Amino acid sequence: EIDTDDNGEKITYVAPTFYGLTVGASYIPQALTEDDRGLTDISSANSEAYGVGALYAKEFGPVGLKLSGGWVTYDVSGAVAGVTKKSNEWSVGTQVSYAGFTVGGSYLKRDVDNKPTNAGNTDWRVAGHQGQSWDVGVSYATGPYAVSLSYFHGASANTGDYTDSDSVVSLGGAYDL
Repeated sequence: EIDTDDNGEKITYVAPTFYGLTVGASYIPQALTEDDRGLTDISSANSEAYGVGALYAKEFGPVGLKLSGGWVTYDVSGAVAGVTKKSNEWSVGTQVSYAGFTVGGSYLKRDVDNKPTNAGNTDWRVAGHQGQSWDVGVSYATGPYAVSLSYFHGASANTGDYTDSDSVVSLGGAYDL
């Protein structure tokens, strides 16, 4: 999921599904998170974002297939004094299902281009926050029972070297009453 804009207001159009394909686009006039909007040095900054996405979902006999992809770009030039910050994010994902089993995974990549125009700027919002994350999982459902196992890994960088990473393993179960 590309969620850099947090829960910013946006205009989104999603086209009707045609032969399993759904596409959409969004315009986000203020892509800064709500936590950042009250800060005086960025509250009036240009932070427009644009994004597109697509989903293909189709069943071929007993086999189900889902493919998704998305891309967003934003420019928060002037959001922090003396910094030009441009970002491109993209994600892809897939799921294949058969006889109650579903296997899937996704990948997200965020590229941030920070260009400080004043040498002493060490503001935390200048940090790159670029990185990547991926996940893979499997689930099985039969009748009212379901069980799943998944693995997630994410890494981010502030200066080009990956400086923070996290991994999560999740085991879940469900029973529909």
